[in-house]
Amino acid sequence: MKSVCVEVAAVALLRRPLALGTVSGLLIGTIGFAGEYVWTQFAFVMPWTPDMLLEGVLMAVVGGVSGGLLGALLVCALRGELPSLPVRRAVFGGALLAIALGVTNGLIGTAPAGVRATMALDQRTGKADVRLDLPAIAQDPTWLAVTSWQGGTLKVDHLRRIGDGHYRTNASVPVGGAGKTLLRLHDGRAMLAFPIHMPADAALGLPELAAEPLFTRDGQPEWQVLRRETKLGIPPWLWVSASLVVLACSVALVVSLGWGAQRVSRAISGPPTARRAKHRAVRVARLADGTT
Repeated sequence: MKSVCVEVAAVALLRRPLALGTVSGLLIGTIGFAGEYVWTQFAFVMPWTPDMLLEGVLMAVVGGVSGGLLGALLVCALRGELPSLPVRRAVFGGALLAIALGVTNGLIGTAPAGVRATMALDQRTGKADVRLDLPAIAQDPTWLAVTSWQGGTLKVDHLRRIGDGHYRTNASVPVGGAGKTLLRLHDGRAMLAFPIHMPADAALGLPELAAEPLFTRDGQPEWQVLRRETKLGIPPWLWVSASLVVLACSVALVVSLGWGAQRVSRAISGPPTARRAKHRAVRVARLADGTT
């Protein structure tokens, strides 16, 4: 779907790389996103939901247009046809800033305090009856599902809503063996997890968290439950320093690619006088084709 969007745009805008990158990004962020949304309904165990549409399309358009413009600049560089310095600086810097803001937006998550889940396990069927004591957070969640993994298979069960804050599983809940089982609640930026069963880990000195017939769990930040084996007591400065090192390496890589592409373009297009003549020739050709 996405490649088809780009090919269609290229039919009309092949000689205008920046315009082609922009239009391709818009098509990918809209038509391409719609295709992905439909695909997740059939192929994903956690399909996308309607409340993701607005922000999802916005982020897809931002990422698509930014990536399209960066790709267009690379093509221009390899042809020796880079636009003027102010234009390429604005396009390069603006696209990188947009991508950075999009990534930052995706990393922002919250874990509201005071959310508790009471679960009753049916001893005959193994199904669970779940009640949340803060129903407002789960009136129409993005996901509310029991997930079990690390026991040989991955199981995901999307809960059925019975009433306000009252839900029920569709199948039995795995509560034994080496598998880990939790209830995941996603609503907007809120990402909470309620551990149901966690096996003992002798190597890390972690005890078993057993699932009784009736029990109550406090909601925790999801990453804390998913990364149960994370070592405690790590100084905050170490995490911050490591993250900054990764960021610095990423920025250095991108800037190096931009600098290298610019040098390649200069080598291809020749000295300044020759470059100006080439740009004039390209401009004349575009005017003749009516593609300006």
